[in-house]
Amino acid sequence: IASDIGDGAGGSELVVLGEVGNKYHYLYRIALYSLKDDEQFEVFDWLIQKLQANVIGLDCGDGTGRAIYRRLEKKYPKTSLVYYSGAEKIGVDWKKDDNGKVLLENGKPIPLDEFMSEWSVRHLKTLLYEGRILMPNDFKLEKQINSVIARTVGSRTVYACVSEDGDHVFDAMKVFSTCVWLKKDFNTTPKLSLDMGTGVSSWSR
Repeated sequence: IASDIGDGAGGSELVVLGEVGNKYHYLYRIALYSLKDDEQFEVFDWLIQKLQANVIGLDCGDGTGRAIYRRLEKKYPKTSLVYYSGAEKIGVDWKKDDNGKVLLENGKPIPLDEFMSEWSVRHLKTLLYEGRILMPNDFKLEKQINSVIARTVGSRTVYACVSEDGDHVFDAMKVFSTCVWLKKDFNTTPKLSLDMGTGVSSWSR
């Protein structure tokens, strides 16, 4: 379950995908409107149990998303939760020279980090071009993806969705692509259950 979280009337979009082999099947899209963070948490909690979810990704770029995440981490293990914030960086590779050799600093490989807002789009593009996401027609998602523009700013390529009906579904798919990158294999992540709480794992974002 991956989600772009909106505050109140702004609405949230949730997408549910199931992993079969090396493919991700786009199963549901759920829109939530005019719900406070505690009410949205109840929806997430019900879906987690009903769908026996393995991985939950939330856009925590604003207070509503962070509030829902905090409630979820009190009830479920952090190993199954993905904290997405476009302004934060994520490890994507190691720095290399022109010959592809990993560069070292003080004898250690130099990590290469990128902003989630940018890496999530590039990784989503890879998943789509490789045909790893199987989905029925979703006009809203297709319209938003087709409305994405890119601009190079210095060494960065930044993306924006200029669809007239917003970018919430596209943003939910960015969260999903980040979940795929961080978890690699959803099926090896244990299903979330009520007897697994915060104390089970020491992992943190």
